[in-house]
Amino acid sequence: MKKQNFKISNEVVVLIILVIFLPYNQCKGQSDSLRKNTVLNKHNKNVVKTEYSNIDEALKYKDYVKSFFLKGVKITEIPKEIQQLTNLEELTIYFTSIQELPQWLFDMNSLKILNINNSPIKKIPPEIEKLKNLKELDISITLIKKIPPELGNLTELESLYITGNSIDTLPNSLAGLKNLKYFSLRFCKFKKIPDFIFELDNLKRIDLGYNFIKKVPDTISNLKNITSFSIDHNMLTSEEVKKVKTLFMGKYLMIGGQFIDYEYEMPPRFEKYVK
Repeated sequence: MKKQNFKISNEVVVLIILVIFLPYNQCKGQSDSLRKNTVLNKHNKNVVKTEYSNIDEALKYKDYVKSFFLKGVKITEIPKEIQQLTNLEELTIYFTSIQELPQWLFDMNSLKILNINNSPIKKIPPEIEKLKNLKELDISITLIKKIPPELGNLTELESLYITGNSIDTLPNSLAGLKNLKYFSLRFCKFKKIPDFIFELDNLKRIDLGYNFIKKVPDTISNLKNITSFSIDHNMLTSEEVKKVKTLFMGKYLMIGGQFIDYEYEMPPRFEKYVK
């Protein structure tokens, strides 16, 4: 097969990720949010919101706040007042200039969802393991290059999204994520599928698109609960593609675009944070 040279610009790569990946994440939780974004105040019987993006407003009803949303490139740190929201279950950090996660964040045991999207976060501290109730972790489009082994201790985690990062390896300790159902490594730099993935028996959806993977081991068939498998735009030979199609017959499969060279580049606005 003749190799094609094709370079995707920064803007196109980010747009593709936003179109393919982020809308799915937003939509899958949208119906729940519509049902849960208000609650009855037991003291005065007034209905109050549970979702906020303004910290001053949220603090007025801190006992009722379940979800907090931070968005904007002018935001450089997570407001420390958020730790007063002792019943917070969901924190979303989107398109900010935040580079570091504060230590107090990992003492918020009520958190179930932590979304960090399109922000120049450079590191996930090992203290992430303290968030024992976390069910969803999204660290897509960041400057993170390494995942701490301690992440494998989050045994309640059901969804893990590491899309759009310069990551090419993961710790084997992630085999401890036995409840994981949704796993995305799209737009990373993997040359092989991490071995521990074949031990995650509850996986339903795996997205490995836009990497440099050349082979799918037969042991992938051990994952009996898979309903969706994406491995498009990698380096699979025609024989390997045929094998994968057989293995996933009757399942949702994305496998097109093999052997198309592309160069993934970080969003231009991240360049000033790289030293």
